[in-house]
Amino acid sequence: FVSAVSGSITMASALTTQTAGGNIRYAAGTSIALSALNAGTGKVSLVTGTGSITDQNAASLNVTASQLRIESGGAVATGADALEITVDTLAAQSVNGMFFSEASALTIGTVSVAVDYLNANLSTTTVTDASLSGLVTSSNGAIVLVTANGTLTVAQVVTANGTGNVLLQAQTTAGNDKDVLLNAAASSGTGNISVIANNSVTQAAAGDLTTVGGTVDVEAQNGLITMANGAVASSGGGSIRYLAAQSVVLGGLNAVAGTVEVTATAGSITDGGIADLEVIAGTLRLDSSTGIGTSANALDISVATLAVRTEGSIYLEESDEVTVGSVAGVQVQRVAAAGTTAAWPVFAVATAGLTTTANGNIVLYTLNGSLTVDQPVSVTGNGNVRLETRAATVNDKDVFLNAPV
Repeated sequence: FVSAVSGSITMASALTTQTAGGNIRYAAGTSIALSALNAGTGKVSLVTGTGSITDQNAASLNVTASQLRIESGGAVATGADALEITVDTLAAQSVNGMFFSEASALTIGTVSVAVDYLNANLSTTTVTDASLSGLVTSSNGAIVLVTANGTLTVAQVVTANGTGNVLLQAQTTAGNDKDVLLNAAASSGTGNISVIANNSVTQAAAGDLTTVGGTVDVEAQNGLITMANGAVASSGGGSIRYLAAQSVVLGGLNAVAGTVEVTATAGSITDGGIADLEVIAGTLRLDSSTGIGTSANALDISVATLAVRTEGSIYLEESDEVTVGSVAGVQVQRVAAAGTTAAWPVFAVATAGLTTTANGNIVLYTLNGSLTVDQPVSVTGNGNVRLETRAATVNDKDVFLNAPV
């Protein structure tokens, strides 16, 4: 138990505070300059009143513990020098940004910490830091959490205030098996969100991604993206890009009038449930190696302009009117470890019309709107094409063929 009631705590860069599994609590009225705390299987609590928590030992571990709880009146580390930790469970809140580099697997969860301190009469008093959940910033603080070699599980909400960006990333040093599991929501007020997994990304029904005007960037570098029925990514008009090395199972992607791109490099794009339209957007680009939707369960969309390429079949159900056109490759603002962003990918690929190969079928129908074909609709081999308009009430929904089919 170390406390500086109205001042700061500064640890020398080579110093370590260690227990044999006992809890550690450092609390300062202003700031903490942290070297290394090692609680083994115990817990660590860090509290600052008006200042930040900074890293004193460069790339060395700052905290080793089973659980870590942080309350900061300023920032937690910086984009140039994250707090290096190896813990099982993390919960933190800060006024400004927070930046973590975790050595292995980590769960964003709920943490409380109790410690005893020795009074002048040699009696002890227990100080308990109450349960804290998730990762939360205020004053436009970014949230960056990257695992060096482990799965990242989001079990409690991640909330970046205002323009604060969010990066949740699972990396690997050996074996492409490190996932990001979104079991709770992650959001930014108006900032950008990037979720990047070395292997797969899974969004549970409660694992929504939300921003208002920022972009949403989700990538499974070697595996799948799987959205549960009811899972939603919403951008409030910003671009949404989902990219998987294998297949993508969609819940709901809502860019309002913005652009959505979904790519399944070596797999299919399919419907994950009935709770939501799979895509709401102004423009939509889909790219898949083995198919989009199925004959038994088409992708449900509500978009103004559509372009699709696949080596399989295409099955799409549009809620109102739609144009088969040309859609430029989508760029999002990818969040870096520093909390800053840059356009990604550097070179985005455009798609025009509806194209299938390998004898794939194309089925596109509207439930209540006209269908305009401004770019070619093309199949190879013995693939079939069905373009259809339906009407909810008045029979006034047309098909306009302005390009070859």
